[in-house]
Amino acid sequence: MLTPFLLRTNDDGEPALGVEGTADVALQMSRAEENGVPEVYAAFDIATGSFIADTIARPFSDARLNIAYDNDKHSIELTDSSIDFDGSRFPFTGGIIDLDRVDADANDGYGLDFLVRGGRFKSREPGLPPLVFDAKVTGEYRPAEPHLLLD
Repeated sequence: MLTPFLLRTNDDGEPALGVEGTADVALQMSRAEENGVPEVYAAFDIATGSFIADTIARPFSDARLNIAYDNDKHSIELTDSSIDFDGSRFPFTGGIIDLDRVDADANDGYGLDFLVRGGRFKSREPGLPPLVFDAKVTGEYRPAEPHLLLD
């Protein structure tokens, strides 16, 4: 169940921001062999759920997140992941890294880098083909402030 971990409520107890749903989770971990490094992988499969922003729920289906820890970059990598919203599909990859690894002056936070390649946005106008696109989002999250800055 994702809801207790990824959903915030407003003062009235209504869902305000986050994700409602359940997920199947598969974890794979291996110890480091001599002169090697340990490996950690996780796969999340969410058949149905809702993304909620400002108390407005947007249902989604078939969300898949494949996550691995990159020992060389000391980062969390998302590979071959995707999410479907109402006939639109967003395949993506990405990375999350401690901000001090990319900005020596940063004392907290995370650097973010995500890429959608071959995304398909369903048209709301009948008869129009879907919009196919690529997009890149980079940014940082600083929990002390708390601010999410995206480019």
